Amino acid sequence: MSKWAVFDIDGTLTPGASLESRFLGYFRREIHIPYRNMLVYVFKGMAGFLSRHTSIREDAFKSNKMYLRGIPVQPVRDIAKRFFTEQVIPSLSARGMEEIENYRGRGYKIMLLSGSLDILVHYFDAVCKPDKIICSELETGNGRFTGRIIGLHPYGEKKRKILEGLRQELKIDFENSTVFANHHTDALHMELFGDVVAVNPTPELQDIARERGWRIEGWD
Repeated sequence: MSKWAVFDIDGTLTPGASLESRFLGYFRREIHIPYRNMLVYVFKGMAGFLSRHTSIREDAFKSNKMYLRGIPVQPVRDIAKRFFTEQVIPSLSARGMEEIENYRGRGYKIMLLSGSLDILVHYFDAVCKPDKIICSELETGNGRFTGRIIGLHPYGEKKRKILEGLRQELKIDFENSTVFANHHTDALHMELFGDVVAVNPTPELQDIARERGWRIEGWD
């Protein structure tokens, strides 16, 4: 079995607003998003938001990538690369990067677990050389985005399902592994781990962390 250090990205390795929300603003200044795409994006998101199921409501817009539907892949990848270089790298948490190296030096394998887009998250491979990256994999066809994702969207209870599904393949020793995350919906997978760190926690996660005796840290 292997010890893993599992890091969330949004709000943890990159404090502040999510990568995707920041990228969407940057992206819209660089390329035209068809009006119909935004209508479908909003309609589908609102339909999920009105669901009686809490998990569907919380995930309504996060798993919805219809704003990308029909847009050629390569120009978006080019924009994503510029965005990552210009805005993400300067905003990385110095403490977070130190912890990655600290845990790697102690023999832990490093995993990044994020619901953000693969076109953004995969650039972390060169920055912090993780052993495993889990993120939202965008579906493509004929060189264009379909607006859908492949497999489970890593958010809330789905993060837990993904980790449990990888337990045997990656030989994850949860009891002796560490997890870092910032959002209260992350508590569902954080509780799998023997060592838990709530980083820049939401008020709800801060309450959960205090109740369960988890470490609480603030990263800039």
